[in-house]
Amino acid sequence: MSDVLERVPVIKNKSQTEPPKKWKVVLHNPIQGCIVDCDYTILREVFRKSDREAYEKALEASLNGRSVVYEAFHDAAESKTQEANQARDDHARHKRLASILKFTCEKADP
Repeated sequence: MSDVLERVPVIKNKSQTEPPKKWKVVLHNPIQGCIVDCDYTILREVFRKSDREAYEKALEASLNGRSVVYEAFHDAAESKTQEANQARDDHARHKRLASILKFTCEKADP
């Protein structure tokens, strides 16, 4: 009789599974040094930022070209991105601003 080892699949238990990945919503503002009022308003209304937080995030985006404004799991981040872009389109006084300013959803760094 030959010794045959049967391969048993390794099943990860719950403690070994990886947690869901986080995603971030990024505000892009390519207009160097210009805080746009609709950015500030959207950060307060959509992302529930305080006046100070909204100002700081809008300032960071105007100085660096981008600012991470929200971090969550994929579905929530994607939903907030769509909501923010719709609010941008609704609030923008000039269509040119609406086409320049944008919110995107990206994978967060591990």
